[in-house]
Amino acid sequence: MGRTKATRKPGEAWKPYPCRFRKVNGTYEPAGIALTKAGQAIELNRQRRWKDAAVLMHEAAAGYPEMAQPSTLAGSYDTIDAFYSRDFDLLMTLTEEQMKLQPGLGLSIGMQAFPSTTDLKSLWALAPVRAKRGDLLAIVGIPLIGLLYLLNFEKVRPDISPKRVSVLR
Repeated sequence: MGRTKATRKPGEAWKPYPCRFRKVNGTYEPAGIALTKAGQAIELNRQRRWKDAAVLMHEAAAGYPEMAQPSTLAGSYDTIDAFYSRDFDLLMTLTEEQMKLQPGLGLSIGMQAFPSTTDLKSLWALAPVRAKRGDLLAIVGIPLIGLLYLLNFEKVRPDISPKRVSVLR
C-alpha cells in the first residue's frame, strides 16, 4: 500500500479506501456465498435429502465457478438421488458424465473391486463341485478365479510389520 496523504485526519490514516477493495470484494463475496450454500448442501446430504442438496450445490457451483469441488459434489448428489429414486437411466447418464470429468476414477474403483482372498478361496472350493454338475458358469469361472487370485497378490499392500510400525512412531 502507498502512503496516505497528509490531509487525512490522524484517526483515519489506516482506514482502507473502498475503491481499493472492490475487486477483492467482488471475488470474496461470491465465494463466501457459494461456500455457505455448499455447507448447507453438505448438511442436507447428511440428512439424506439428496435432491435438495444437489440443487443447493448446483447453485454454489454456478455462484463461483472457479471452485471445482461444488460442481463435482453436485454431480455426485445428482447421482445419489437418481440411485435412490430408482431412475436408472438418469443414473447411467450421470455416471457417464462423472467418468468423463474424472477418467482415472473408473480404474481406481475397478482396482478396489477385486474380491478378497477369502472370497476367492470360497469360490475356488465351490467351483469344482458346481463344474462336476455341468454348471457352465463354474467351468468358465475356474480359470477366472485362478487369475483373480494371482492378481489379488499383485495389489499394493502396505508394509505393517512391527519393525516398520515402530520406525513410523
